[in-house]
Amino acid sequence: MAKILIIANSRSPLARQRALVGQAAGHQIYWFSNPRIDFPNVIALGSPTWGGRLGRYLLDPIALMVAIRRIQPDLIHVHYADQGRRTPFLLHHHPLVVSTMGGDILPDQLCRGFSAKRVRALLNQADCITSKSNFLDEALTRIGNYHEKVRRVTWGVDLEQFRPDREVNYIRAKWNISSADLVFFDPRLAWPLYNKDVILIAFANYLRAGGPPAILIVAELMAVPSYASKLQQQANDLGIAERVRFVGELDYASMPDYYALADATISIPSSDGLPQTIYEALACGSFLILSHLPQYNGIVEEGVTARRVPPGDANAVAEAMAWVAARPELRERVGQVGRAYVQKHADRRTQTQLVNQIYAELLRKYKR
Repeated sequence: MAKILIIANSRSPLARQRALVGQAAGHQIYWFSNPRIDFPNVIALGSPTWGGRLGRYLLDPIALMVAIRRIQPDLIHVHYADQGRRTPFLLHHHPLVVSTMGGDILPDQLCRGFSAKRVRALLNQADCITSKSNFLDEALTRIGNYHEKVRRVTWGVDLEQFRPDREVNYIRAKWNISSADLVFFDPRLAWPLYNKDVILIAFANYLRAGGPPAILIVAELMAVPSYASKLQQQANDLGIAERVRFVGELDYASMPDYYALADATISIPSSDGLPQTIYEALACGSFLILSHLPQYNGIVEEGVTARRVPPGDANAVAEAMAWVAARPELRERVGQVGRAYVQKHADRRTQTQLVNQIYAELLRKYKR
């Protein structure tokens, strides 16, 4: 059993899944996060709580240094390549695994200026860099020559949970959604990057055009408060508040039910990595309306598992909604074609084995 130190945002549901894969191989997981959050069978570490938010921010890198010296981890796994002020304290440790997320290595999101320098320093130090797609491989190549370090890890989804045949009537009852209503689902973070305001305008256009009755479900994970308030006011101003359900920060355990309920899942960010949203929706038989971004090439098939639209074009999104509404047979096709793709490329069991294989290789190398 090895001591594996995870450095990741413990508020992120995806980070929570990825950080714990070492437990399947019997490793002891230590998790450094700000704020510190306790999980079963995990030793939680972080900045002192007595200093408030400012104190945690100021003491965070020192707390990390102390944690590393106290634990003496056998392996450090960093989830997100820009670790800010923590970066210098990570540049002298092996083995080091860095998992890129997307925005952390894309210059049109966050990887520019000082961030780009920190990212490059950490990637140069890493023994292994995990990447989810060819697009992210290319982004890494623009930062440095990491070809020999990069390993394809999609992390995957739990196909026992994400499936089309889930019982979803309780969601219809909870949110007053008629069995006759189509359901469009927007699962992404409540940040301006994800163009939720454009989705609301598109939905208003769809309703005005007289399409089949529908409900739009809007998740508000890790919401920017001012943006979330603006969205709710916008729904009122557009006159569609009665047809929109703002469902707050959904528990990850309930996400498969929402995907299984949704006739279409809508995700139209201006930029992206390769979100688990795509795999999760496909595994549950939900058709996708996606931004026309190169990140998704080769993963979804136009007109079969997805429609691609310009991310800022509300009219194009509304047309895609109407196209989906006119084709009820899409769900069955996605449930077959899309799920088959996920089974091949993003089965969590296979991906967990792969990550633990990477851990084992690095642990053997540095033990020698």
